[in-house]
Amino acid sequence: MTIVSIAAVTAFAEEHAVKEKDVPPAALAAVAKKYPGARRLGYAKETENGATVYEVQILDGKVKIDVDVTAEGRSPQRSP
Repeated sequence: MTIVSIAAVTAFAEEHAVKEKDVPPAALAAVAKKYPGARRLGYAKETENGATVYEVQILDGKVKIDVDVTAEGRSPQRSP
Protein backbone atom coordinates (compact mmCIF):
# COMPACT_ATOMS: atom_id res chain seq x y z
CA MET A 1 0.00 0.00 0.00
CA THR A 2 1.29 3.45 -0.93
CA ILE A 3 0.33 6.53 1.03
CA VAL A 4 0.63 9.84 -0.76
CA SER A 5 0.75 13.02 1.23
CA ILE A 6 0.15 16.36 -0.43
CA ALA A 7 0.82 19.55 1.47
CA ALA A 8 -0.70 22.79 0.33
CA VAL A 9 1.54 25.78 0.81
CA THR A 10 -0.16 29.08 1.29
CA ALA A 11 1.80 32.30 0.93
CA PHE A 12 1.39 34.28 4.13
CA ALA A 13 1.76 38.01 3.93
CA GLU A 14 1.95 40.30 6.91
CA GLU A 15 1.22 43.94 6.09
CA HIS A 16 1.26 47.01 8.30
CA ALA A 17 1.02 50.74 7.67
CA VAL A 18 4.20 52.82 7.73
CA LYS A 19 5.07 56.48 7.26
CA GLU A 20 6.68 57.91 4.13
CA LYS A 21 9.98 58.32 6.00
CA ASP A 22 10.05 54.54 6.55
CA VAL A 23 9.91 53.75 2.80
CA PRO A 24 13.37 53.54 1.17
CA PRO A 25 14.19 56.44 -1.21
CA ALA A 26 14.75 54.05 -4.14
CA ALA A 27 11.23 52.67 -3.72
CA LEU A 28 9.69 56.16 -3.63
CA ALA A 29 11.75 57.23 -6.66
CA ALA A 30 10.58 54.20 -8.66
CA VAL A 31 6.93 55.01 -7.95
CA ALA A 32 7.46 58.69 -8.83
CA LYS A 33 9.15 57.71 -12.10
CA LYS A 34 6.37 55.33 -13.12
CA TYR A 35 3.54 57.67 -12.02
CA PRO A 36 5.03 61.20 -12.27
CA GLY A 37 1.84 63.17 -11.64
CA ALA A 38 0.33 60.91 -8.99
CA ARG A 39 -0.38 61.93 -5.42
CA ARG A 40 0.76 59.56 -2.68
CA LEU A 41 -1.99 58.56 -0.28
CA GLY A 42 -0.46 55.96 2.02
CA TYR A 43 2.27 53.43 2.63
CA ALA A 44 2.55 49.87 3.91
CA LYS A 45 5.33 47.36 4.47
CA GLU A 46 4.64 43.73 3.71
CA THR A 47 6.68 40.60 4.31
CA GLU A 48 5.84 37.66 2.08
CA ASN A 49 7.85 34.45 2.08
CA GLY A 50 10.70 36.29 3.80
CA ALA A 51 10.85 39.13 1.25
CA THR A 52 10.02 42.73 2.14
CA VAL A 53 7.80 44.68 -0.24
CA TYR A 54 6.56 48.24 0.14
CA GLU A 55 3.10 49.20 -1.01
CA VAL A 56 2.52 52.81 -2.01
CA GLN A 57 -1.10 53.79 -2.52
CA ILE A 58 -1.40 56.58 -5.08
CA LEU A 59 -4.08 58.63 -6.77
CA ASP A 60 -3.31 58.89 -10.49
CA GLY A 61 -5.92 61.21 -11.91
CA LYS A 62 -9.12 59.75 -10.46
CA VAL A 63 -7.79 56.20 -10.10
CA LYS A 64 -6.44 54.75 -6.84
CA ILE A 65 -3.59 52.33 -7.41
CA ASP A 66 -1.59 50.18 -4.99
CA VAL A 67 1.98 49.98 -6.28
CA ASP A 68 4.21 47.21 -4.90
CA VAL A 69 7.94 47.86 -5.00
CA THR A 70 11.06 46.45 -3.35
CA ALA A 71 13.44 48.53 -1.24
CA GLU A 72 15.71 48.70 -4.30
CA GLY A 73 12.91 50.17 -6.45
CA ARG A 74 12.09 47.05 -8.48
CA SER A 75 8.81 45.23 -9.05
CA PRO A 76 8.65 42.28 -6.65
CA GLN A 77 8.74 38.70 -7.90
CA ARG A 78 5.44 37.03 -7.02
CA SER A 79 5.01 33.32 -6.56
CA PRO A 80 2.49 31.71 -8.92
